[in-house]
Amino acid sequence: MSSADAPQPSLGDYLSPVRLLPGETSQDVLIDGASLCLSGGGYRAMLFHLGALWRLHELDYLRHVKRISSVSGGSITSAWLGMNWEALYPATRMADFESVIVKLCPQILLPTRTPR
Repeated sequence: MSSADAPQPSLGDYLSPVRLLPGETSQDVLIDGASLCLSGGGYRAMLFHLGALWRLHELDYLRHVKRISSVSGGSITSAWLGMNWEALYPATRMADFESVIVKLCPQILLPTRTPR
């Protein structure tokens, strides 16, 4: 099928908040659960988002997040969250967010405090 023969998207396709990713089918897309958006803003945004995630964890909302969208500083935080998800939510119990975060803070704060 040539690109001219391919079905053209409708206006509704452009206005939909959900779009298929390559390889997904319409049955794969909608998953019940919360989504989280972490905005950009560099280093300050990253620290702000860590605080927001900490509070969401305290309220037991964070474990219900199914998808995360992020840019810039928010992407640093979401990458950290992805790397530490199993430590925060092991199969047996919920971990203390502070004990997981404390491991991260020196990695982030010390390079900014060290004179060059």
